[in-house]
Amino acid sequence: MKFSKILEKRKNELNKKLSLWGIPILQKLGNYKKKEFEATGEITSVYSVADPFFVVPSLEIRKPITGEKGLYSFISPRNFGVCAIVMINKKFIICEKQHRFPISKWVIEFPRGRVENLDNAGLELVKREAPQIFTVAKVDFAEKISRPIWEDTGIKNSAVVFYLIGFESEIDNAQELQNVLRENSSKSIKPCVFTFQQVNIMEDQEGLDDLHSLQAWSFAKKYLRKHFQIPII
Repeated sequence: MKFSKILEKRKNELNKKLSLWGIPILQKLGNYKKKEFEATGEITSVYSVADPFFVVPSLEIRKPITGEKGLYSFISPRNFGVCAIVMINKKFIICEKQHRFPISKWVIEFPRGRVENLDNAGLELVKREAPQIFTVAKVDFAEKISRPIWEDTGIKNSAVVFYLIGFESEIDNAQELQNVLRENSSKSIKPCVFTFQQVNIMEDQEGLDDLHSLQAWSFAKKYLRKHFQIPII
């Protein structure tokens, strides 16, 4: 079954549950129509729904014509973000150098992006963002190194999950590995190969300033110390 159909089925099931709980759903998905009513306050509550894909915010509203006040609730899909630490031969870390148009600068960050499904999300992200890695290395392990971290951005709710993906490659030289990875990469995204120490230096000198990348590296260091006894300063 396609993910969109699964999503629609879950929305219908949730609507039934919310009706039983006495939560008014004026429409299934999306923002309110300004012609029908206007928001008079911020979000008053966000209901915890026992489903990983949805959140239910509630707004205080007023109908412009009649002045009638009430509560507006709606189902909004949660967005899942994934950020992956990609490690090769337990000694190199793969980052991406790419141009971010909103801030008009080149940044170095770990592979990251949005996904619809958390099943195998770490590997799926790497296949999408850095497929050339699979031409020179084989997957050794893929571990989720954090629980979903929820970020309240207002009406929408999003979560970020961090992964550590380990690869093994016959290429054991950082520069050679980087050259091979860049052969088939796009012009807008350039793979970079660093040692653990270099990533730590970038972190200290704010060369790695993306929030999700900093969080991912913090989780990865704890995981590597505990499970691989890799000393990371």
